[in-house]
Amino acid sequence: MSRLKIQSEGPQLVRAPENDHQYRVKRDRTIFDRLIICIAYLFAPLGFILTMIRFATTHYKNERKSINFKLMYHVCMGAFMELAALFAVMTYKGDFKWFILLIILLVLYVIFVLPARSFSWHSTLVYGRFEFLCKSYLKLITVDDVRHIGNIADKVKESEADVRRDLQYLIDWGLLAPDIVYYEGRVKLLDKQPSNLGYPDRTQHSPGSQSRRPSGQQTTWEQTPLRSKHRPPTQLPKSIGCTGCGAKNRVLPGQDKICDYCGTTISYN
Repeated sequence: MSRLKIQSEGPQLVRAPENDHQYRVKRDRTIFDRLIICIAYLFAPLGFILTMIRFATTHYKNERKSINFKLMYHVCMGAFMELAALFAVMTYKGDFKWFILLIILLVLYVIFVLPARSFSWHSTLVYGRFEFLCKSYLKLITVDDVRHIGNIADKVKESEADVRRDLQYLIDWGLLAPDIVYYEGRVKLLDKQPSNLGYPDRTQHSPGSQSRRPSGQQTTWEQTPLRSKHRPPTQLPKSIGCTGCGAKNRVLPGQDKICDYCGTTISYN
């Protein structure tokens, strides 16, 4: 199964956010986005064309959807303000009556402002959705130790292509370490402590093994080295809640772990 290593090596698994350990999406605008907003309030038709280009080229990315809806909001508001100012000047010159201007403004409000408010609402909605997605990625990868792209996609209900882009976004912002190796496809996820630890059933033998066993002797689970009563059970890594901040940390057997978020020492026991 092929592996997808999203970026080069880095020093740590997750860098804790600074403010109360709360992850917040980095919804920043590029220089081109700011230019579109300025043009939208100066010449709305050109701003609309540039926004449509932005939609066509970037809207497939989850982190861009909120920004693109905000661009549509500014285009609609820019068109409303430009047309309102134009009709106000024409009314001042005597081309329209004042009550006609009020009717025109009402129509413009319905055509531009109401859709603008809808775009703003959609921007907030997809912003919250992407923030929830990012928190889900962090939990699956750092707490549940899921590394297969297909399994992550099944958990968050996104396509594998979207998952790759979102993980790259988290790496770019330093919220995931760049040295984590991700695998293509999906595997069957096992329980945290599987009963047989992945070993084959010792009661099943290949042909000819019966002839090598002394006659009258039966092999039982208690007589095999795997299930010896005198051997201590195998210890596995487990997820333990931090006593300082409550965050889940993966602790290896017989080792102490420094909390990724607050620095508290967590004992395996």
